[in-house]
Amino acid sequence: MDLEQDNIRKQNHENELPLSPPLTSPSLSHTSSSSETTIQTSSTSSQVSTLAQKSDQSTGFSTVIEGHVAMKRHSKEPVGLEEKLHLPYVPRANIAVSTEMPDGTPGWREKHSHQSVMEQHCLFWDRDGDGVIWMTDTFRGFRQLGYNLIMSFLGMMIINPGFSFFSGNSIFPDPFCRITLANIHRAKHGSDSGAFDTEGRFVPNKFEAIFTKYDDEGKGGITFWQGLRMLYRNRCIADGAGIVAASFEWIITYVLFWPDDGVITKEQMRTVYDGSVFFEIARERQRLGLPNAATDLL
Repeated sequence: MDLEQDNIRKQNHENELPLSPPLTSPSLSHTSSSSETTIQTSSTSSQVSTLAQKSDQSTGFSTVIEGHVAMKRHSKEPVGLEEKLHLPYVPRANIAVSTEMPDGTPGWREKHSHQSVMEQHCLFWDRDGDGVIWMTDTFRGFRQLGYNLIMSFLGMMIINPGFSFFSGNSIFPDPFCRITLANIHRAKHGSDSGAFDTEGRFVPNKFEAIFTKYDDEGKGGITFWQGLRMLYRNRCIADGAGIVAASFEWIITYVLFWPDDGVITKEQMRTVYDGSVFFEIARERQRLGLPNAATDLL
């Protein structure tokens, strides 16, 4: 009986022993492992390459649902931007770009590389460079761009009271409604095109989408009425302030250029975003000796 139990214990012990490794040299094992890794990597790369080649032919999703009430018009997203613009979906901190101007505005971009695009957009109204825009700065800037007294007054009364508190450094409202330029990104409003993000950066694909969606004829710009349709489509719920701000911005932009053919071009819009066009217009008015022309331009 004892002998039989000893045999059983011996058999169980042998079954628990680990299996010995295969008699393969380390070099052969390493070669085999490397070969398998190479095959797997090659296979993965091949799959990624195939997917990349077929990404534009994918039928797994659609940018527009035919007949959908929300997508009847103006839903065409820009595609193929990567061929014309490097990383079009990545925000630009200090340059406003387009497929035609992928490096921004020459000269302007170097001079203002330390400022966000939204800061550059407002820079014309901070002529003394102190980083603060007073109500009088706003009024004077509008007049120097050729706006009449009524529009200049409206600009002052909408922009400064609307943006002052959000751009300020205090929890209390500024009684003088001054705008702090460094914090202007805090004043980004809703119901807009999205070409500015919440950090004050410029988003290229959102800018390009303005024209793929609303430039129906491919004329390289949008008309006043197409701009109004854009505002209508960009509305956000319960965003009265954003809708008013976006509408006012579009109206004063159109009045600024007042194009003979009724079209605000893509390049004009781009230079509005980076603010360079305001200085160009003011210099031209100064050269022509027009009323209220700026006298303090560098």
